[in-house]
Parts: sequence; structure tokens; C-alpha cells
Amino acid sequence: MDRELVVKLRTSFEAMVRCDEDTGTEFWCARDLQMLLGYAHWRSFEAVIKKAITSCKSSGYDPREHFARTRKTVCATPQ
Repeated sequence: MDRELVVKLRTSFEAMVRCDEDTGTEFWCARDLQMLLGYAHWRSFEAVIKKAITSCKSSGYDPREHFARTRKTVCATPQ
């Protein structure tokens, strides 16, 4: 992979980091990363996340410590 592309992707990835104000824990939201990683459809990206969770578990780690299930609130525009 082209070094310039890797640097660009890393910069984009790091720009998406979020931080929990209470704990200081850094995290990324999958929906934010979906397009950056080239997945046009959530369904395809969700399958990749499920594989990552399985891999995490197979490596002896607790996926609950690395993958949090969240829901994104969608606000309707008032009329």
C-alpha cells in the first residue's frame, strides 16, 4: 500500500476519535468509520464487525471490553 495513502487514512482515522468525558476513554463509532474504510452499506460493515468480535473472543479477550453496542439517536427536524 502506498505510504502516502496510509498516512492519509491514519490521519482521517485519528480525526474521528471520540473521548468519554467521564473516563477519558478514547473510542470510535463504527458508523463513522464505515465510509472511511470503503463500506457503502452498513450491512456489509456489520458483518466485518461481527468477524472482529469473533476474532477477539478467539484470542482470549472479552469482546465486551472492546466492542460496545450503541444506538445512534436520529432527531427529526421540527416542522
